[in-house]
Amino acid sequence: MKFNARAYLEDYRKNRTAGYTIDQTILIVAIIAILITMIVATVGWNLINKSGGAKLAAQMRQVEDSIGRFFSTHGVQLHQGLAATMTPDTSVQALVNALDPAADYNSAVETELLENMLPGFSDDGTNVFHSFGGGATSFVQVQVNNPVAATGLNVTDEYYVVQFSDVSIEEAREADKVIDGEESSTVGRVVYIATGSDCLGTAFSGDAAGAAIASGVNTVNICYFANLVAK
Repeated sequence: MKFNARAYLEDYRKNRTAGYTIDQTILIVAIIAILITMIVATVGWNLINKSGGAKLAAQMRQVEDSIGRFFSTHGVQLHQGLAATMTPDTSVQALVNALDPAADYNSAVETELLENMLPGFSDDGTNVFHSFGGGATSFVQVQVNNPVAATGLNVTDEYYVVQFSDVSIEEAREADKVIDGEESSTVGRVVYIATGSDCLGTAFSGDAAGAAIASGVNTVNICYFANLVAK
């Protein structure tokens, strides 16, 4: 019997196109659309958080770099140049040159060399703000402090501690991974605590030892042990 190629192809086309009814096809397309939406939503949210966390880590390092630049420019550490007036707020303002040099810097600082070392940060003359919380308390602050034992750092060393207040906990976790390589609210150079607490000053030791962030907390104060001042 002679093989009829034309008849074979026609039968193949009929069988292939008769696989699903219109209702079945609509259902399959709907399921695929739902799955695609779920994947895009999940992956997109993770990418947004990761991007925000990476930018947060970059801004904390920007503050660290500016502290180093202040020392290399003036030959004196930031807290020494502001010895009489340094607070967690004025120290950051000094880096954006928001203070009156004659009133707030001591004679060790070459005031004619003052410049904005933190471009991209906003300030209102009293506080310097970051862009990771968007609230009225999204402050950037700096203070010299010793780490506590929970961090794994040497408790007798002194660091410039950079605090970003009122930060999304997801961005804090991602920034922690970027800088420390893993996420922990109490261990490493990056630690964070619930807003309302403070990782600056004498209260830091009690807060940092308080371990895990409570369930349901959405914003935190994140602190970065930046420049090493003294061992």
